[in-house]
Amino acid sequence: MKKVVSFVLAVAVIGVLLMMPAGADTTVTNCEHYGESVTALEDGFINILFSNGYRGFCIKYGLDEAAQSDAFTVDNMALAAHNTSGQNFANDLKVMFVDFFTELFTVDTEHLIYTIKDATSVQRIIWHFSDGYTYRVDRNFVNEVRSAAMARAEEIPDHGYTVKLNNTTTATFDFHVLRTPNSAQQNFWTYKVTLARFPAPQILTPEGDESVETALGESEELKITALYAEQYQWQVNTGSGFEDIDDATEPTYTTPVATEENKDFTYRCVVSNTAGSAESPVFSLKLPAPTTTTTTTTTAPTTTTTTTTTAPTTTTTTTTTA
Repeated sequence: MKKVVSFVLAVAVIGVLLMMPAGADTTVTNCEHYGESVTALEDGFINILFSNGYRGFCIKYGLDEAAQSDAFTVDNMALAAHNTSGQNFANDLKVMFVDFFTELFTVDTEHLIYTIKDATSVQRIIWHFSDGYTYRVDRNFVNEVRSAAMARAEEIPDHGYTVKLNNTTTATFDFHVLRTPNSAQQNFWTYKVTLARFPAPQILTPEGDESVETALGESEELKITALYAEQYQWQVNTGSGFEDIDDATEPTYTTPVATEENKDFTYRCVVSNTAGSAESPVFSLKLPAPTTTTTTTTTAPTTTTTTTTTAPTTTTTTTTTA
């Protein structure tokens, strides 16, 4: 096995001493891949490829490098600790890869590929965190990384951390530490970055047009949910097409009180991001049906009695004799 090339003489000549940056310890997080076996696909110690698709850098300075087919085990971030103080620096490395990704890598967003610019410099920085290594370490950059790590309210998770690189592309970061069974060999800090097109927003709810029950003099809250939405704009159709509503730029919108004049207005929300836009289903207001009053009048039957009086008839008969 080859030893990592020593820079001790050069360090002595230059005589540059960088203080080990201070910061909060990294919380060890659980990972479903703990205990999995991984093999090195190439010899070396700087940005080498492993069988799980990750690339990695050796953590400590001066131990044996990996050889092709060497076996490693996925372990937790506790292994990313300073050689003497024991201070964990895993989150500092995660911040370096995430927050300074475009400084460390050349990114081709058209073909969704990336290449590291200067793997040796990255390796030296990792040695600085693990061993106080100082040879040709960019002092200003290390301080920027440390400041960015300390400024974060929460630590970066080991897996599935996605950031937006630009208007069209996202990067999802995954990190592992690989443990070697050989005490003379290097453990490795490994990373994997997945580039993807930034998706256009998607409306989740409502799934179809909605009729919202209300009453004259009442207002109603309309609400949508969406994925990947960065901007919201509610619109109203008063009868001549949808137009933007001033200051209606949240996932919810409260309608004006319902009147006879606006009861037939319809509403929708347009969500957008740099990759596109989507229109929500249409909301309409539903007023109660008008009340119909039926009045029934009952008239008592009328009885009519008709009395007919007939005058007596007198018949007179006259007989004439010849």
